[in-house]
Amino acid sequence: MDNSEKHERAFVERFRTYRLDPVTKQVEQVFTLEEWKKAVTPQPIARTVLAECDVSTIFLGTDHNFRGEGPPRLFETLVFGGSLDQEQERYSTYDAAIEGHARLVERAKAAATP
Repeated sequence: MDNSEKHERAFVERFRTYRLDPVTKQVEQVFTLEEWKKAVTPQPIARTVLAECDVSTIFLGTDHNFRGEGPPRLFETLVFGGSLDQEQERYSTYDAAIEGHARLVERAKAAATP
């Protein structure tokens, strides 16, 4: 590995970037600048539009566990509008993100019920 490859790998590792396999829904860390460029674009996972708000879940591509403790946080659900506006949860796995999305949709529905 030459110096430029070492610098590229160090840059990519610093940002703890991952890609989501579209078939298996498994995540794997990327180590090249080319893979990093593809991975940093958030990918939609689920979206639910309700009367008062939207609930959106995405694959972030980069680790949002900024404390550095525990597993990487690679998925995010965010509520836009309504009484839960900006409510946010982050997850490590695809399955946890799907479950969290459903949970926030139910909370948003309950919050909107008079």
